[in-house]
Amino acid sequence: RGGAGRDSGGGAMRHIIPVSGGRDSSALAVWLCKDLALGEMPYELVFTDTKAELPELYDYLNRLETYLGITITRISDPRGYEGLLESFNYFFPNQGARWCTERLKIRPFQKWLGQDEATVYIAIRADEAERVDQRYTLSKRRIHRVFPFVERDIDKARVETILKRHGLWDHPMYALKPRSGCWCCFYQSATSWRKIAQRYPDLAERALEWERLHKVQNPGTQTFSYIGQGRSLKNVLAQEEIDFGDIFDKACGECRDD
Repeated sequence: RGGAGRDSGGGAMRHIIPVSGGRDSSALAVWLCKDLALGEMPYELVFTDTKAELPELYDYLNRLETYLGITITRISDPRGYEGLLESFNYFFPNQGARWCTERLKIRPFQKWLGQDEATVYIAIRADEAERVDQRYTLSKRRIHRVFPFVERDIDKARVETILKRHGLWDHPMYALKPRSGCWCCFYQSATSWRKIAQRYPDLAERALEWERLHKVQNPGTQTFSYIGQGRSLKNVLAQEEIDFGDIFDKACGECRDD
């Protein structure tokens, strides 16, 4: 139960499971709250909403909440992705400036937690244990990170088993993209973009408008799309660009959830 029972002396230790709406964090929540259920651990489930998630993800979160019988606290920056994008003159987040992660995930979580001491249960699997050593910017002196799946050698296959046992394996989002996260994530393959655009043409039109506004407000700069420097989303959606392989595997730690 990694870290259970520690106390800062200034109040009760909080036990927090961040859920993204993806399979790994959902499996961790089910495993801790249902399968282990040792004692009366007061787990708090929290979802940090970028306000740019696919409808399928919100639906799955509601389903998870109902199944567990535990309210999932929803927190966010009130501006959301689009509001922040506008404030940055439509300069998109990129590999060198991931303002989306910092502003939409990390800061809202830290504000919500305040000065409380907490054990945070992170859904990194045993087969990706190398990610434990990555620098998590959500870390603070009073946050104790634990990795139950790594400790118990739970890999991707066992995550599938957990979710199937609880009737939660079928997740419609994965028909569109291989990981949870914003529908407009710049770490996303062209194939995912095309699938999303086909199902939600209104989202594609919105993204194309953002790209147009970027060019207007940042004259003289290279076209910066969501997939890489100099690549046009319009061409990607028209299948004039090749797929970009495993770029989605590089998603930042706070967002990635297989």
